[in-house]
Amino acid sequence: MSHQATGNSHQAPNYLGAVIDENGRETPISDAMIENSLQALQDTPAEFICRLAQRAAS
Repeated sequence: MSHQATGNSHQAPNYLGAVIDENGRETPISDAMIENSLQALQDTPAEFICRLAQRAAS
């Protein structure tokens, strides 16, 4: 599916990268997706690792 201008005020997400699955399909990763994941991992041991990765990427 391609993105087309529709004349509305919605902007396309800012994609930071992508994950490629075992079938070669590419799934874009946006900043919002990363933030949602961090919120879901809040107060878990994995949160620390994710915060370090986020800091390293910026």
